[in-house]
Amino acid sequence: MNYTFKFESIPEVVNKNKGYNTIELDELDDSEREIIDPLVPPTSGLRMVIFDVQNKSYTLTRKQTFYFLRVIKGISVIAKEELGMDTPNVLIVTDDRPSADLLLDLSSRIFAYEGYTIYHQTGEGETDPRSTYIRGFSKMATPYAAASVALYDDIDVVLMITASHNSLKWNGLKFYIQRPIPISGTVMKKVSAYALSLDHIKVTKTYIPKMIDADDVNNKYILNLVSKIVDLGVLKGKNIVLWPFLGASPELVQVLESCGAKVILIDNNLNPPDPTQGFEEEPVKQMMEKNNAKIAIMLDADRDRIVFLIRIGGKFYNFEPNQLYTAMHNILSKEMGKNIVNVKTIPSDPGCDASSKVNFVCGVGYKHLGILQYLAADAEVPQSQVDLSVIYHFINNKYVKLHSQKEIKKIIKKAFPGNEEVIFAIWEESGGHTFNLFHNNGGKLSSEFPIVGDKYPVPAILVLCALLELDYDFNKYIGDIGRGRTTISATDLQKIQYIDNLTSLIGKNITIDEFSYSVNSFSDMHDKIDVVYLQSETSVLFVRPSGTGPNIRIYIFGPQDTFEQELSAVVQFVKQKSN
Repeated sequence: MNYTFKFESIPEVVNKNKGYNTIELDELDDSEREIIDPLVPPTSGLRMVIFDVQNKSYTLTRKQTFYFLRVIKGISVIAKEELGMDTPNVLIVTDDRPSADLLLDLSSRIFAYEGYTIYHQTGEGETDPRSTYIRGFSKMATPYAAASVALYDDIDVVLMITASHNSLKWNGLKFYIQRPIPISGTVMKKVSAYALSLDHIKVTKTYIPKMIDADDVNNKYILNLVSKIVDLGVLKGKNIVLWPFLGASPELVQVLESCGAKVILIDNNLNPPDPTQGFEEEPVKQMMEKNNAKIAIMLDADRDRIVFLIRIGGKFYNFEPNQLYTAMHNILSKEMGKNIVNVKTIPSDPGCDASSKVNFVCGVGYKHLGILQYLAADAEVPQSQVDLSVIYHFINNKYVKLHSQKEIKKIIKKAFPGNEEVIFAIWEESGGHTFNLFHNNGGKLSSEFPIVGDKYPVPAILVLCALLELDYDFNKYIGDIGRGRTTISATDLQKIQYIDNLTSLIGKNITIDEFSYSVNSFSDMHDKIDVVYLQSETSVLFVRPSGTGPNIRIYIFGPQDTFEQELSAVVQFVKQKSN
């Protein structure tokens, strides 16, 4: 990437006889306050523009940096309140964005001032002969960072500095308190309110971090977990193509190589680092053919959004995660006799519903998926997070709203009345996936493993690679379903207007371009509408505001011969309804 990056200095008032400096903040106007406290809440955490961009010149401005410092200070204070602790431990890590190092230093000094012990990831300076990548200070993938709060007894909070798949002019903040569920909702509102109240921030002059190899701990956990699902020995000597769109994904390289696989690394960073926006497939296919690889894995900046190229019988297939995860679940249940509890976000593929023992459908994001799993396993969850969760049971082609832990456990007990090993497969259409393994005893779940409630796709990647090497033809397990999605550009205010207009139709039957639908919605425990959906006898379309970009997202699952026509017609209907 041929860009130039400039950084405006962040002035600090030096307190000579004290262990901290002070950063005086600029006042905020109304539009700036909305950046920190957006009308449409993000799926998790917060993402903000940090660079001004002119052509290929990026300037990190003091004003935009201050937005981040406000939120970071808010996280440091509110997390202590949520924990009820004065001196917690925090792991602070980043992806490979050019703005990461500045934010890492300042956030560490902010947390240190608040009494935290700072943990960082080891590995600075590591290189790989297959790429030009040199690992920076405290770099991690988001899934590994999130899981670390469960894998380490002495880590109370994780701050992940990343904007995921957004372009390099963005950065963002995801944080986790006690358990790997992304924070949003009430806690995020508290953070935003505190951030907006500030006129200065105190930071320590220096700090001494504790260095840990959380990547290695994650990989040991993953190998132990996945060995209970498939035999990873089939990967020995096999070639796998890996293309991280930012950085080099050293943690995934390490775990694949520990299985005996040979990793062929594509060293080509892209902006935005988002494989779902498309890429040149031909060079990847040539790399796969040259190395006799059956799979190529494309990853975004924080390694939780994934695209796969698969080679089966000499033919190439660009499967979406929706399709691959569907095939994987069907193979595990139909061919290997695994008990699958299918827990998915609302716009995820229905192709493995029939093979799953139980189907739960949740609101968009792991803040819903993780909550359901913790409730099913009798784990403690803050009531504020439960209140905002969207949880449904999909049965007999109907979505049945669940209101309590008791209802969830009753469903589990009915599906598994005896003693069984159960796999919770938790996933979303954009590539997020998590496996958790439980032993069921008459509806009571226990696990020998820490429970992960956020995106954790590496176990699924290993299982997919193993199933390919076992010569399963994924085409046979995807299901004959038409799948489509599109977006409508919209500001935050327009997003609200679009959804409000559709909300007025809930409970009604409508006809769009000769197709008849009933209009319904998914809502949280307080009946606040989260997603509107249109359902016919053969199709279902979901309409929701994006939590990460300026648009409305529309998804369809329906017959192969009509889904494209239906999607186009509904898009026009939604637009006209808002005119």
